[in-house]
Amino acid sequence: MTLFGSKLTKAVVVSRGRTGSTAIIEELGRVPWSSSVQEIFGAEADLRYYDFPPFAFWRRKHPLLERAFTERGLADLYLRAVERHARRKGGQALFWKLLTRHFTDHPYMVDLIAGRDYRVIHLTRGAVRQVLSGLVATQRGLFNTREDFQDTRAYSIDLEEFRWHVAHERDCVKNDRKFLRDNEFEFVEVDYETYISDRKLFFNRIFGFLGLPEALPETSTFKVMIDDLSVTIENYSEVCAVAAELGEPLEAKDERLRA
Repeated sequence: MTLFGSKLTKAVVVSRGRTGSTAIIEELGRVPWSSSVQEIFGAEADLRYYDFPPFAFWRRKHPLLERAFTERGLADLYLRAVERHARRKGGQALFWKLLTRHFTDHPYMVDLIAGRDYRVIHLTRGAVRQVLSGLVATQRGLFNTREDFQDTRAYSIDLEEFRWHVAHERDCVKNDRKFLRDNEFEFVEVDYETYISDRKLFFNRIFGFLGLPEALPETSTFKVMIDDLSVTIENYSEVCAVAAELGEPLEAKDERLRA
């Protein structure tokens, strides 16, 4: 019998891009009784950030299984292996990340998650800062890093593209929430803004939902990607005007954007 019983507590963080999920997933695995893996069902991954290979890499190493099982069967075997790995590391809880587009990429994902008794953490972020983070990262060509880096360039934001993406992200979050409800997932909603302003409250909401002890993880080793929006964005005053128009004004405080 373990501290939390014999059953592994399992949760998947469902989110869209640029919501701070990379740092948050890492931190969820930085308590003594927990283990976490990043985006395990994505098509591309930086293996430096994984202590267990993502699905696409794992299946290549098991060609006999590839021939014997459907993709749904392979994915189930894969999750069993991920869970065994978490147990071997002494974890009593396991977290991994699923971008909402992966439900479309892998149509069996709903049944797979439900069948393996995962609960869902739905992570969101204010669309204005989320979109700005993505637009800058795309121009920069760097989305996440643990390495020290300096980038003195300033990036121009196309205002119409900015408006379009904010509207799109807001619609997507509404649709994602409806999708989770329609598929009868047990889920809790958390947001990046609380993670920045009150980490204790943020993590206690997650751990409390899962029936786990309160804990404050060690902070992420991933670097803050934008330290000052007013320096990184070339047409910052114009962007501020549009952000206010969209109902999410950019304030001088708390403009740091984490990957």
